[in-house]
Amino acid sequence: MINSKKMRLTMFAASMVAAGALTGCFNDKSSDPSPAATSFSSTASLGALFGAVCTVKDNVGATLQTYNTTQTGKSDVALNVAANATYPLIISCANNSANSATYYDEGADADLNLGTTVLKSIIPNAASLPQVGNDVAVTTLTSMAAALYESLPANERNSTSAIGSLENVAKALYPSLLDNGGYANLLQAPTTVVDSSAVLSGKAGQYAAVLAGLAKVAKDNYTPSKTAAELASLLGTQAVGGSLDAAVTNNIVAQTKAYAQTNGDQGVKDDTANDSSGGGTVDKPSSGGTTGGTGGTGGTGGTGGSGGQP
Repeated sequence: MINSKKMRLTMFAASMVAAGALTGCFNDKSSDPSPAATSFSSTASLGALFGAVCTVKDNVGATLQTYNTTQTGKSDVALNVAANATYPLIISCANNSANSATYYDEGADADLNLGTTVLKSIIPNAASLPQVGNDVAVTTLTSMAAALYESLPANERNSTSAIGSLENVAKALYPSLLDNGGYANLLQAPTTVVDSSAVLSGKAGQYAAVLAGLAKVAKDNYTPSKTAAELASLLGTQAVGGSLDAAVTNNIVAQTKAYAQTNGDQGVKDDTANDSSGGGTVDKPSSGGTTGGTGGTGGTGGTGGSGGQP
């Protein structure tokens, strides 16, 4: 005869062992896989920037990776950012130790030394990367946005103000770049121009035409003339001050249209034909609220909410 009490005890013990095994699976942190890293690349362009040394830093200034740029302005290695990285990220590209980094300057129609210019970009959050095909632009416009972002108080630097910095620079200088994509259009890699024979198409081509327009204005509208790299530094300073020279922004649009007519396909010619300047006023970006607020502007609605996206 089967001992029913003994059977019940045996089944209970077995169930406890199984439960313990499951609990161990869920609670043993050492067995959890590390958060997946995000892999991406970058494209640095004034024209194409070659031989620059670039760093990726998080929002608290920790260096995540260092890399060099190739002849087409691309990063020479895959860039990897951990899933728990503190966004926004800042990319900075500067001359190398031999002072030999060069870029193609459409105004001079020649390869010029980068000099002391530091070209920057800003990645607001991890969601920005797939929006740009995991290839992040480092250009005059992203550098202006990074300068604007970095001028904010530390408690106002977050993903919301990073996006606002990109948007506000475009609105001041070349608003149509925001069409059909918003701020991500400034972060998406432009066509890299390495000589005067470049043929431009699509949104990347329009972006490249704007960068060419900047280079043309640097050469033709300043006395003494400037390089595209020098103009990038100047415009970054002006963006922080809240105002670009309206005459310069108008000339950039005019030079962009002219370059598009020469080097763009029909789509780029059509897309730039009716473009106009934003007038030069660079608004301070909003951070989405005040940290520690109780549901103020941009807040999450919860008491003590952060008021903005970190």
